[in-house]
Amino acid sequence: MNRGNPPLPTLFSKLERFNMVTEHQTCSGYFQKANVFFSAVSTTMNNSGCLTSMLHGKNSVTLLTHMDDGDVAAIAASPFLKQISSMCNGKGLPEKAKVEAFLKLGCLKEGWQGIDEAVKDQPLDRALVTHISSMCNGRGLPEKADVEAFLKLGCLKEGWQGMDEAVKDQPLDRALVTHISSMCHGKGLPENAKVEAFLKLGCLKEGWQGIDEAVKDKPLNRVLVTHISSMSAGRGLPEKAKVEAFLKLGCLKEGWQGIDEAVKDQPLDWALVTHISSMCNGKGLPERAKVEAFLRLVCLKEGWQGIDEAVKDQPLDRALVTHISSMCNGKGLPEKAKVETFLKLCCLREGWQGIDEAVRDQPLDRVLVTHISSMCHGKGLPEKAKIEAFLKLGCLKEEWQGIDEAVLKVDIKLHPLHRSLILYALNNHPVQGVLVSHYFPRSPVAF
Repeated sequence: MNRGNPPLPTLFSKLERFNMVTEHQTCSGYFQKANVFFSAVSTTMNNSGCLTSMLHGKNSVTLLTHMDDGDVAAIAASPFLKQISSMCNGKGLPEKAKVEAFLKLGCLKEGWQGIDEAVKDQPLDRALVTHISSMCNGRGLPEKADVEAFLKLGCLKEGWQGMDEAVKDQPLDRALVTHISSMCHGKGLPENAKVEAFLKLGCLKEGWQGIDEAVKDKPLNRVLVTHISSMSAGRGLPEKAKVEAFLKLGCLKEGWQGIDEAVKDQPLDWALVTHISSMCNGKGLPERAKVEAFLRLVCLKEGWQGIDEAVKDQPLDRALVTHISSMCNGKGLPEKAKVETFLKLCCLREGWQGIDEAVRDQPLDRVLVTHISSMCHGKGLPEKAKIEAFLKLGCLKEEWQGIDEAVLKVDIKLHPLHRSLILYALNNHPVQGVLVSHYFPRSPVAF
């Protein structure tokens, strides 16, 4: 086993650059400090990533071995260890004094409005600390002045319409802070000018149809900001030109059938925007060519059975698009070949009992597709072999009592799939794939 494999490197992987013979004292000291660290962490911490993610290279490991045991234990015992670990990712274990200074910041306390004294007895605002740590991921603990400057931004207060003075006594707009922190994950605390420029975009206002002046007094379209922040997660605040270009796409308007001119005055098709933003989560705003290519896929039209010509004038199958977007959440817009391959699978057709030829002309089993898409949410379109292996499990057949042979070697029509059993497994393992062996140890298979 390679102990250095993602997602979280283990303790051993950090010693790969050390010579165990000539640097044995450092290696020994490293494990001693690790023991001190993990003896102090919360019982809810179940992996070594909170320590190893902070260590990068020989220098950070060596520095750890020279730290005072009390300081190491104090950092490990912090209820904000995950946030500290995030900010110090690859930066080495921070000094105890710096951690304490950060966690004492008045601006991070609940109810802070600019006066530290007023909140001195208040607890830290955990959600706020999480947002700050997200933006400062891998950048170290931020300075007090930088955190205060960000949290004092008038544009982040509830009701802001461009005038800071009008909202000086208002609390932070938590939804906005969430979106900003998502887009700026690992990018550092954004400057006032950049945040204001983003929030002043006319194209993000309710009712925008291409003319900023017409919506200058309108509020932000919160649903739209959510979609933009989803696609821009970890990529920084997007530029005006890119946001406008995306929102002007004719293919995203209601009623689009391939001709932009025909829908130029139509509003955005919000269901489509939702699906696109889901698939492009963290991928950035997609280019026009890619969005159009996806929405032109004939295999996504109502009634498609493998012959494009037969459904060329049909509308999109909305339910199908929903399922595809669920499976491709965060994976980007899928290619035509992969979508067609998935939709041509005979094992997804009504009445399939293991013989493809028998159901070649049958329509998709929509209930089955719904279950598969739920189990494969964010996992991409599953391969044929894995779906077939799952659907052929004897333990999913009606009347199964623990012996596969009893339901497989007789007339298969007498033992169809037990649909309620599949639904039960689905409800107990949503959005992560079903490990059927959890219920039936003799039949292990997972997506």
